[in-house]
Amino acid sequence: MLTEEFSKFWEIYDSSFPEDEKRDIQTQRKLLSNNKYKIILYYNKNGEMVGFVALWMLGDIVFLEHLAIKKEFRGRGYGTKILKDIKKKYPGRVVLEVEPPKDETAIRRIKFYKKAGFHFNEHHYVQPPLGRRKKPVPLKIMSYPKPVPKEKFDHLVRYINKNIHHE
Repeated sequence: MLTEEFSKFWEIYDSSFPEDEKRDIQTQRKLLSNNKYKIILYYNKNGEMVGFVALWMLGDIVFLEHLAIKKEFRGRGYGTKILKDIKKKYPGRVVLEVEPPKDETAIRRIKFYKKAGFHFNEHHYVQPPLGRRKKPVPLKIMSYPKPVPKEKFDHLVRYINKNIHHE
């Protein structure tokens, strides 16, 4: 990723997620050399970066760690287009984290992913800290194309945590 691209990506990333749900800039830069980690940038017809998706390629599972649309482009269908693109590029199981449905924003986000074919899994899940000064975050897992049964959920979480660099 070019320096200019990283700067634009970082601007969207940094402004889109709560402090404990994102990495610091140095750790994020380091991840770019990890062959399991991939950031896909999305642009509009005018060449403006509208958003991105950050993925972990974990064998037959794609862990969609972050998806964000730049504030001025939200509500224009870019998120839906990105999810369609990801499901087409990686036809297998895709999992992602969402905040529990405790407020209007979280509920709207869950509905967005459900509309895209993801299933909300009620099982207990906590995102490990994404850095030394970060806190663990109680979240929920959504999965595509099917829900994750309880008997497979703990295995999935251990597998994800083992393969993702949280610091």
